[in-house]
Amino acid sequence: MGFATVFGGRRVACGSFGDEVPKIVASAGPLFSVIIPSYNGAALLERCLHSLEKVRFPSHRREWIVVDNGSGDGTVSMVQRRFPKTKIVSLSRNLGFTGGIAAGVAAAEGRYVVFLNNDMRVAPQWLEAMEEALRGRGAVCAAGKILDKKGEHIDFIEGILLFDGHALQRFQGARAEHFSGLSTCPAFIACGGNMAVRKDVYESLGGFDGDFFAYTEDVDFSWRLHAAGFETVFVPEAVTLHDHQATSSRFGPYRRGFLYERNAFACLYKNIDEPFFHPLVHLAWLTLMHRTRWIIALHEPQSLGALESPFPPWSGLPDGSSESALEATFLRSPQRSWRKTLRRGVDLLRQGELQTLWYRLAEILRDRLRRGKGKGLSSLHPEEILWRHPYVRSQLQALWDLSRSMARLNAKRRSVQRRRRVPDRDIFRRFPPWVVTTYPGDEELFAASWFRDLLPKEIPFRFASLEEVHGDPPPAQRHHTDL
Repeated sequence: MGFATVFGGRRVACGSFGDEVPKIVASAGPLFSVIIPSYNGAALLERCLHSLEKVRFPSHRREWIVVDNGSGDGTVSMVQRRFPKTKIVSLSRNLGFTGGIAAGVAAAEGRYVVFLNNDMRVAPQWLEAMEEALRGRGAVCAAGKILDKKGEHIDFIEGILLFDGHALQRFQGARAEHFSGLSTCPAFIACGGNMAVRKDVYESLGGFDGDFFAYTEDVDFSWRLHAAGFETVFVPEAVTLHDHQATSSRFGPYRRGFLYERNAFACLYKNIDEPFFHPLVHLAWLTLMHRTRWIIALHEPQSLGALESPFPPWSGLPDGSSESALEATFLRSPQRSWRKTLRRGVDLLRQGELQTLWYRLAEILRDRLRRGKGKGLSSLHPEEILWRHPYVRSQLQALWDLSRSMARLNAKRRSVQRRRRVPDRDIFRRFPPWVVTTYPGDEELFAASWFRDLLPKEIPFRFASLEEVHGDPPPAQRHHTDL
């Protein structure tokens, strides 16, 4: 993947993406390299760069790097014309947020790399606050505060990990005035839209996972950072204003849903250490299946017959033909027996049939998703698609993609665990994972006795509804100095 760097209007070819990147000579090495990936977001990016011009920080100690992800809206020419001192890394196609960050890090000169969304505007003291926190706390990573575009409500001050690899922004939507007294404190997750990390540490841990493209890459990296023995701090004075989802809304519900589900499960699978691997991966997979069933029921109830039939769930077909126990489990259960289906799935998982279950289930879903044998999903005519709703298709595509990526996921998991210095038991004592009802059907699932039985007792899980996680805190928790 070739790319080029433009500096002061001069484009410097840098060869293939995997090659060594020539350094751009500067009079003195900067402390911070601020990297802003952008794809067809010239108007947003212009506002972002304009806010950076007002940052109180010596110009020789920082640099701005824009990574253009193959835009067609004149992004490069706008930056060259309006912000000639900004470095530009120009990619020939869209590599997503993770690919854009990787290209920016390769061109960065600073000791710290700072990641910033193109729909952010920064406060004047932003970099000063980052420097102070990183200098005095022994941390290698800093997470800034993110407010809405008017500065009135919280977008990000604390990220919480969920049991299945998803994450949520706690207090999102709360009034910012309730958190005016916050001080710098330890954090588990650094939001990738406003974070700084020491470059050598970032690179030694492999950086953001390029396969994620976008979403959950920061959760995955934050977990790896803690497992390797490093610290992250939340810096409330490092403020940015966010035009919420101005960029991500362009993904659409199918691509966004697919990335959410696939990346969350991959995050859990890679990072959870051995004592908790089997129970939590089992629960995460069953939860993904349960939610997929509910999404189909809500958005395409007429297609439930593709998954269910009137035959008893554990018997064979009436004509006596044979079928595997796994296919019988997941295709022959009527709607009223869905709880039994989940229990049967738990039994199969407890018997150590996890890999077999995943591969077989993915084959079944793939066959049900398409009509006609021997055709890849990308080659299907629209009339041949069985499920059309984007939420349904994103769930099924995530299941299929995960199943065919298991060899790659296992290799990544081995790499992560080799670098581990701190067990998750210790990490979770400081930053407990949550079980939060976020999807239709979650309340029923999370209240089931078998679900609670499978949760590892050594982990201090916190239970809440989505409404309890988001929005204003109770009056007793307002104006605290820590989270």
